[in-house]
Amino acid sequence: MSDSSLASEPISQPPAQCTASRRTAARSHHSHAEDLAELPPAFIVTAELDLLRDQGIRYADALRGAGVPVTHRAVEGVPHAFLPFTRDVRISRDVLDEIGDAIGAAFA
Repeated sequence: MSDSSLASEPISQPPAQCTASRRTAARSHHSHAEDLAELPPAFIVTAELDLLRDQGIRYADALRGAGVPVTHRAVEGVPHAFLPFTRDVRISRDVLDEIGDAIGAAFA
């Protein structure tokens, strides 16, 4: 498939492969799990100034309650989208390093 065939499709209707991929991703979302105990170990980062922080905390608690190993990293004083600022914000670099370490350990 060439780049020009993708460009000719309307933006409001993604290519079929993207649509199928999104459907698969949506079905694999944790909210579709019949039993949280079936989910893999989790590394959950919550940001103190994030409106979704409490939801992340409740999710970590629910996973723990189901027996799933959870590492919850609560980061104080940062907003929702703090991770991309690795050049200027030390805590962003530190947390990304922690995430990388957790991924590496999971596949070791």
